[in-house]
Amino acid sequence: MDGIFQKHTVPDRFYFLDAMRGLAALVVVIYHYPQFFFSQSLATGNSGISGDHAYVAFYTSDKMPFSQLLSVFYENGWLAVDLFFGLSGFIFYWLFALQIESQTLSFRSFSIHRFSRLYPLHFLTLIWVTVLLFISMATHIDFDFYDHDDWTNFFLNLTFTSSWGLGDWHSFNTPIWSVSVEVMLYIMFFSLSRYFSIKSAVLVLVAFFGLFFVYRINHQIGHGMFSFFMGGATYHIYGWIVSTNRIKTVTHLIIVLCGMMWILGIIGVYRQWSPLETIPIFWRYTFIPAIVIFQTTILSLSLVETRWKKIGNGLSVLGDISYSVYLIHFPLQITMLILVSYFRKSQDIFYNPYAFFSFFAILFMLSIVSHYCFERPIQRYIRRILL
Repeated sequence: MDGIFQKHTVPDRFYFLDAMRGLAALVVVIYHYPQFFFSQSLATGNSGISGDHAYVAFYTSDKMPFSQLLSVFYENGWLAVDLFFGLSGFIFYWLFALQIESQTLSFRSFSIHRFSRLYPLHFLTLIWVTVLLFISMATHIDFDFYDHDDWTNFFLNLTFTSSWGLGDWHSFNTPIWSVSVEVMLYIMFFSLSRYFSIKSAVLVLVAFFGLFFVYRINHQIGHGMFSFFMGGATYHIYGWIVSTNRIKTVTHLIIVLCGMMWILGIIGVYRQWSPLETIPIFWRYTFIPAIVIFQTTILSLSLVETRWKKIGNGLSVLGDISYSVYLIHFPLQITMLILVSYFRKSQDIFYNPYAFFSFFAILFMLSIVSHYCFERPIQRYIRRILL
């Protein structure tokens, strides 16, 4: 891809993509909000959604805060993880692929770069959840979301391997399962970039291999491979568009197409269009969001920012704290459940919109403090020492 951006310069940072990652983290948190009603002994109501990507909770769905407005997120918010993978693929092929291919970036440097970014907060939240488990046992407060919080799974979580098929990915700070998958994807990404020519056809082939073969063995890694490497292919499409003289026209067309897809998708979901129900679930929850909608959105936003640079720089904080929001929300929920149980309050308090806003306000405050006062300083320290 040498010389691919001769006509237009790639932005120093894709602020809109950062903001999208922050919004995706927010959607995942909304999807997990019903976990406040996990305990069968403390709450009654309807069972939650079942399936590979869902959990069993006990709550009254129509009493959930802003249930009519947010129902699509309560039910389908797990799809945002596919968006995470797609964004990662696009960003990694933008930042690292050429450096790895040209051997100017070693595996050691690449690994330290990712370790310093991901591990400190992961370790902190893992210890946080573990301490809460001991508090739960000591006080006989039952909040046990999953039944796999043992020492084997603790070690797997500690080493970022909880989703590699060696244990149960529903354990400890459960959202880390997707980060565990990403660690596996980083190894694949580095190997492909170093030993194979970086071409869209190769990335699409790897993506579909993950979807149709790896998925049958480990559906977390299979899903991750599909979205991640399709994100890499989207970056190549972006590069080809940027290298042409038609970026203005193509950008406008893709923006219109992307907007139409989102409008039709939202209307279809809220109005429960019957044609959507005729599409097999596997395709409905894979191709439509992961390729048609998510990748087109990533492409359109990256083109917008290429044409109008720094137009989204005010949104950078959403991207900055997205990882913090994603990892902190689960232990924060457990902490709040323990406090509610300790003071003998009903879990029904979380149906209250004020409790909903309070939870998100505390989460955002902790995430900002974590990112700027803990994650960034320790990241700089690790890189200074090891690099």
